[in-house]
Amino acid sequence: MEEDRRSLWIIKQYAVTPDMPGNTRHFELGRRLVQRGYEVTIIATSFHYSQHREMRLEAGESWKAEEVDGVRFVWIRTFPFRGNDWRRVVHMLSFMLRTYRVGKRLPKLSSDIFRPDVILGCSIPPFAALSGYWLSKYYRARFFFEVGDLWPQTLIDMGALTEKNPVTKALQLLERFLYQHAEKIITPLPNASSYIQEYGVVKRKVIWLPNGVDFQSFNRPQRAKQPGQKFTVMYAGLHGRAQSLETLLEAAEIIQTQGYERIRLNCDCVSLPMILN
Repeated sequence: MEEDRRSLWIIKQYAVTPDMPGNTRHFELGRRLVQRGYEVTIIATSFHYSQHREMRLEAGESWKAEEVDGVRFVWIRTFPFRGNDWRRVVHMLSFMLRTYRVGKRLPKLSSDIFRPDVILGCSIPPFAALSGYWLSKYYRARFFFEVGDLWPQTLIDMGALTEKNPVTKALQLLERFLYQHAEKIITPLPNASSYIQEYGVVKRKVIWLPNGVDFQSFNRPQRAKQPGQKFTVMYAGLHGRAQSLETLLEAAEIIQTQGYERIRLNCDCVSLPMILN
């Protein structure tokens, strides 16, 4: 490997390419790092979490590498699941173990994949990040930890776990371990540092890296040409407890009570006419 070549591995179980449904944060991050001279490899499951089917591997394949816009993806076969039962837990654990097993051999299996200088282990789930830590020790690479969700605190807040549940205690131990052994902790959550500091982590170790927008991927909206033409804002995300849709409704109420008339707020197929002068 050339001395000036910098190799980054991103362990993100549910990473996707732009032709697949889902969050492309890690592909976009990897694509821009490639433009800056990095060799980027993303290790992900080939079993799509919402489609509940294999998306990249053929029958008999346990893993496969492909390149998408300069970013190398390594797809790992994992145990399939459909609901939030024991099968999903096995699915997560199978990714953790198979990623470590395949990861140790990747530079020998593929001449296009270089030994990592840095490994970014991503949660959720935290087990994927743990395999990233194991690989960082194997390759003597720097280990960074990305916190995409506060497990198990989110599960507690959602009522899926209780504070005294043994699973909660185990996840908290894993969470603490990853915080303590990561050189840097990266998170898209703006206020996560205060929570992470409760585990004895110094604030300067936490880096807030929010999701960005590639404006070239979208058509430029046309400005309203007619006086009084309505302006429509649409929310097209998930509708669930975790999305805090009451915030959207509170904002709509403020707009309405202020007497504005030119804005319409759409939530998927539910339209709420609002006002903006």
